[in-house]
Amino acid sequence: AMILAAKKGKECEVYNIASGKSLRMQEIVKTLCEAFEVKPKIYYIKEPRPGANLKWRVDIGKIKKLGFKPETRLINGIIKTKEWFDRDYNKDLKG
Repeated sequence: AMILAAKKGKECEVYNIASGKSLRMQEIVKTLCEAFEVKPKIYYIKEPRPGANLKWRVDIGKIKKLGFKPETRLINGIIKTKEWFDRDYNKDLKG
């Protein structure tokens, strides 16, 4: 998606990259915890705060017009990103 935006997109334009599907915050937190192998204590309030987003959905209309098609599930994308970070980015930080 990033290469597609760089090659076909407009300069200085913002393109959202996501699946285009709505996810509940609990799904996102659960997925992150699984990927990072952590088991935090999570507390939920009974009633959402006024104006709180209960579902998150990113508009991917602009990137889709460039030919983007979501193919990676959230958990797989997070795991691949974590693996890259652990392998490449952390290596560069440690010098």
